[in-house]
Amino acid sequence: MIKQLKKQWKLIAIVAIILSVGGYFAYSTYFKPTAVTTKYITSTASKTNLNQSVSATGSIVIGKQRNYGFRAAGSITEISVKVGDTVATGQQLAKIDDTSLQNTLAQSSTSLDQAQNNFANRNKSLPTQYDTANLQESINNAQAKVDTDNANLSNYTLVSTQTGKITKINNVVGDTVSSGATPFMVITDQYGTNMRNINFATTGKITDSYKRVGDTLLVGDIIGLLDKTQAQNTLNQDSSLLRQTQNNFANRYKSASTQYDEANLQDAINTAQVKVNTDTTNLDTSSLKADFPGLVIAVNASVGASSSASGNNDTISTASSTSSGGASGSSSVISIIDPNSMIASLTVPESDITKLKLGQSAQLTLDALDGKQFT
Repeated sequence: MIKQLKKQWKLIAIVAIILSVGGYFAYSTYFKPTAVTTKYITSTASKTNLNQSVSATGSIVIGKQRNYGFRAAGSITEISVKVGDTVATGQQLAKIDDTSLQNTLAQSSTSLDQAQNNFANRNKSLPTQYDTANLQESINNAQAKVDTDNANLSNYTLVSTQTGKITKINNVVGDTVSSGATPFMVITDQYGTNMRNINFATTGKITDSYKRVGDTLLVGDIIGLLDKTQAQNTLNQDSSLLRQTQNNFANRYKSASTQYDEANLQDAINTAQVKVNTDTTNLDTSSLKADFPGLVIAVNASVGASSSASGNNDTISTASSTSSGGASGSSSVISIIDPNSMIASLTVPESDITKLKLGQSAQLTLDALDGKQFT
């Protein structure tokens, strides 16, 4: 009995050993976790900047904006830019068909040439009585006659040009004398040796005689007078004729018909010149060009569309980033802004305020310009 029990325990011990070995083998093969090997990455220590970003939203204030429109109506043939494009000064933005504008300018230029030609030839086309050359010749002739009359009138006063002693007087008041007849007076020099005849330079009746025989005559003394009534009348008539010819010259265009009037002809030139200037400007602006470097924020037309006459409007406007793509004015074709004139008004969280410093750069993204970024 005891011997049989020993055999049983021995058998149990053997089975237990076999199970233990097998269990350990199974655990080691299928259940025991794999050992983890720790790896370390090393690098040399150095100093560098730590970048932080702050996000904020807000609106944009535009300081300079220009809305471009054509001065003349026409069909649009070119649109050279699109929203978001950056343009340089002088760059073409859009263009309309300028055929009719060129024809209009040619016609107004012809009218100006004709007006200038009419002015230049106004005297040639004037009737004789209004012709400047003829009128000036009349003035010259009348002036010459007046000058002659004045010179003749002075001959009616006898003035001494010599010094001497009167030795003889041949005529008295009431006598008629002439320059070629017997001398009116005879004088001798201070030595009594040289005799000289003194006479009037024209014909007339003596009205006054101021000297007597024996008187001493000096240079400049008035000796006598002749009746100058007729000579004065002649001078008055000729002076009146001179004034009339001068008046005719001064008013030559006023008395002529309108087509010869100098003021009207000059007005015609001025009017034609204004028309040429306007047509030239319209032709020049048939092509819209940027007059400052900027950013296109609106294109309100397309090729083939008809553009109405408008004009360029410089506007100082305020617009948010969500609405800055619009242009003020329905006739505006293209609008551009100066990016350097934009001011961003942003709301920054209080927790990020300490991350901001004066002078830091920022990147702005505008929703209205399809996310275009500015720095």
